[in-house]
Amino acid sequence: MFSPTNFAYPFRYIQYHTKQIGSYEVVEHQLTFTSRFNHQYIVIVEEYPYYVFVIKFYLKAHNNSGSLTIFVEALFK
Repeated sequence: MFSPTNFAYPFRYIQYHTKQIGSYEVVEHQLTFTSRFNHQYIVIVEEYPYYVFVIKFYLKAHNNSGSLTIFVEALFK
């Protein structure tokens, strides 16, 4: 059974917003967590139609990690 408390690092929900990609409305959820080495990570969960979810995470220091989003947006156009 899925439970957020089963993870090694507790997540903190930041925000969500919707965006339009072609004819699809996508919900983007943003979360964060801190590792045991005190590195802060950002987690982006993109919620597409038909129960498709894209999860990406990266160090907060590497904020310019957008190549996966461009790839997925190309699939839905």
